Amino acid sequence: MIEINEGILNVVVNEKRIEGSNHIFEHLVEESKISDKDKVKKIIFDFANVEYINSLGIAEFISIIRYYTNVTNAVAKYKFINVNKDIRKLFSLVELGHLVEISESSG
Repeated sequence: MIEINEGILNVVVNEKRIEGSNHIFEHLVEESKISDKDKVKKIIFDFANVEYINSLGIAEFISIIRYYTNVTNAVAKYKFINVNKDIRKLFSLVELGHLVEISESSG
């Protein structure tokens, strides 16, 4: 599910396993009309349903970050919410926290 409200793009990641073949970036482009990039100031991904992610899955999210960084005039902010402990640990190992705010709750 994708919603845009006042410059905030909220994305609920419905897949339990993200292994690089989920095509999250392409789905995001189709569903959100992401071509209107200048209006997006923040992207929040809800990981409540996600149990597993591998390096190819992480690459999908990095592609989204690169796209916005390279294409938008305004710098969007990124946040991953409801991230389980194991995935937070993985994100920490690959230092994804330098690009994205990561939290275990939706707050």
